[in-house]
Amino acid sequence: MSLVENLSNLKELYLDLVDMSTNVDDWCKTLAQSVPRLQVLSLDGCSLNTPIHHSLLRLHSLTVINLQSNPGIAVNLFPDFFMGFANLTVLRLSHNNLEGWFPDKFFQLKNLRILDLSFNMNLLGHLPKVPTSLETLRLEGTNFSYAKPISSSNFNMLKELGLEGKLISKDFLTSFGLIWSLCHLELLNSELLGDSGSNLLSWIGAHKNLTCLILSEFDFSSTKPSSISNFKNLRSLRLFGCNLTRPIMSAIGDLVDLQSLDMSNCNTYSSMPSSIGNLTNLKSLYINSPGFLGPMPAAIGNLKSLKSMVFSNCEFTGPMPSTIGNLTKLQTLEIAACRFSGPIPYSIGQLKELRALFIEGCNMSGRIPNSIVNMTN
Repeated sequence: MSLVENLSNLKELYLDLVDMSTNVDDWCKTLAQSVPRLQVLSLDGCSLNTPIHHSLLRLHSLTVINLQSNPGIAVNLFPDFFMGFANLTVLRLSHNNLEGWFPDKFFQLKNLRILDLSFNMNLLGHLPKVPTSLETLRLEGTNFSYAKPISSSNFNMLKELGLEGKLISKDFLTSFGLIWSLCHLELLNSELLGDSGSNLLSWIGAHKNLTCLILSEFDFSSTKPSSISNFKNLRSLRLFGCNLTRPIMSAIGDLVDLQSLDMSNCNTYSSMPSSIGNLTNLKSLYINSPGFLGPMPAAIGNLKSLKSMVFSNCEFTGPMPSTIGNLTKLQTLEIAACRFSGPIPYSIGQLKELRALFIEGCNMSGRIPNSIVNMTN
């Protein structure tokens, strides 16, 4: 931290991903003494290995604190002296192994807009029972719970929300209600079956301003496809470790405004439905799921807005469809560890905008087509 010792007028400090694992024993004290006018402090992923010290509170002008991904700064209890930063608008402390009880009063900081405590598995707390000015609240990967009464009216300004799926129950959804301002929702470990899963999807679908949805470990096996078709305004859908039936996959094809679709480590065990071709606004398609079987549908060639397409660890069989040559806006094409057979399609040479092409670990045979030499970009 010696580089800041003569920068007493510094107002913003960004050292993200700089390795500070050595010779930074008293980083809080050094900052407090050297940059008293600091307003923005960002040390994301700096490998800090000494605990947060209350001397940091001397930087009373701080409005933004980003210390995420520094597990070495963890202390047994959440540093509640952070409540002394009266001007704080942004606090990011994710992936820091924080423990203990998060003080309820913290939610009442009148200027706080962004609070990210995600992936601190032993951090306890309650969802706020009083109105809060938060616009972003990330609590997935924590041990937060809720206590009645709790209402979505406490979150009138909330746009981004991340929660542990175990919080979600019919009782929670009934008492909580809808957050009309919500645009981004992430639910981690949402292992819900039957009515609980259907209730959750109905609750999600009622948020008409929702444009980004991330679900992890969700079992769609008993879910009606119409529950998915209701997500009409989604622009981004990411599914991790979910059980997906073919009817659900077909229903995803109804989300015609999607611009980004990501399915990773999902169990499908069926062929990809041709309804994928309905997603003509899609710009990014990423699928890393061993459950996809059978041929890739020729309808993939309808996705003419695609700029990036990645298929990894899929079990597609048969030849790669020649309609892939219709994706004239494609800039990145990656196909790895799939079971395609036959030659590389000649039509790939029609992808004039392509910047990166990776084909590896597949069962393709024959010569590389001459058309590829025309891909000058």
